Amino acid sequence: MTERKQVKNIDSEAIKNIRVGYQVAVNLWTYQGTLNWNRYNIMLIANSVIISAISIIISSSGSSAAYAKWLLCAGLIFCVLWIFITGRGFAYRDHWSSNARELETYFQNLVTTVSGAKAIRKGGVIKFNFLSCVSERFPAYFVIVIFIALYIIAYFHLKIS
Repeated sequence: MTERKQVKNIDSEAIKNIRVGYQVAVNLWTYQGTLNWNRYNIMLIANSVIISAISIIISSSGSSAAYAKWLLCAGLIFCVLWIFITGRGFAYRDHWSSNARELETYFQNLVTTVSGAKAIRKGGVIKFNFLSCVSERFPAYFVIVIFIALYIIAYFHLKIS
């Protein structure tokens, strides 16, 4: 268990600065989360369009397999970028969340908005349930892996035909 800082002799100006810093950290944390999922959705749509175009090219009879190979390369590059963009977004969000948690220690357990997140309060004690321990990172990265697998399957399908 982390030790809470016991701050008793802080002047009013410092308390105001702590409050403002806390509000900024929480606002940036929530903004970063929204920004992350907006970027994620854009990459999801872009990769869906590429997969759709590849499937149309593969299903049509013609000599446009070269286009499909270029789209496969583009899709794989997008997936690699998607991994980096998602990871960087999670890192920023963790940074702001960590800052907010740190600033909560100055409130002497009066404010636990961020530090008590993803928890269920039972009998006055905060306990984490199974689903709250599962991070949203696993499904986010799993979707990217599915797209990579689809590109690999399409590549082998093109190679066979």
